[in-house]
Amino acid sequence: MPKKSVLVTFLGVVCAACLAVRITNIKVPATYTIDAANQSDMLVLDCDYDHFSNETGFVLKWLFNDIPIYQWIPSQKPFALPLMKGLVNLTYVASSETFFRHKALWISKISWNLTGEYTCHVQTFQSTDKKSAKLQIIVPERKLELRHKTDDKGVVTINCIVKRIFPEPKIIVELQDKDEYRKVDIIDIRSEREFDGLYNVEVERD
Repeated sequence: MPKKSVLVTFLGVVCAACLAVRITNIKVPATYTIDAANQSDMLVLDCDYDHFSNETGFVLKWLFNDIPIYQWIPSQKPFALPLMKGLVNLTYVASSETFFRHKALWISKISWNLTGEYTCHVQTFQSTDKKSAKLQIIVPERKLELRHKTDDKGVVTINCIVKRIFPEPKIIVELQDKDEYRKVDIIDIRSEREFDGLYNVEVERD
């Protein structure tokens, strides 16, 4: 008789674990390139999860580098927390189903400083789960220049200049010799970061 009691208790624990809220997939792109010519681009972060009717008190949150940025409770409207206030489209509907309606995060104003780790966190009174993924925002260069000059001794100096780019690039200069490309050594690298966070980088090679 005691053995049956232990078995029933064990099965009850397993059953409770099976019905816990569980994230099955987090949809965060590894990279996102800002297209200055198309400001209507969407950046949507999504989170798929299992939710069971036996659980109560459901809350979904998004975090950015461990800082809460978005919260939604099915009986209420979603809201953005201070770090993302004004940057998120709170009317976006990801699903017609009650417990999945506002699970996704539509970032409508995208900038380089949104690079980081995003976490989807779901919880009920009975259980909790979370998953994270990293996103790299890329800002293409506004300007790219390649200059060269020859001094009176025949020495050629090559300058490659990249302006207003993110993240800070690693620049490689190659010379074409017939059908082959040869990497050349850089003798000087100058990198500066502007007040808005974008980089200007210049490399030089004699």
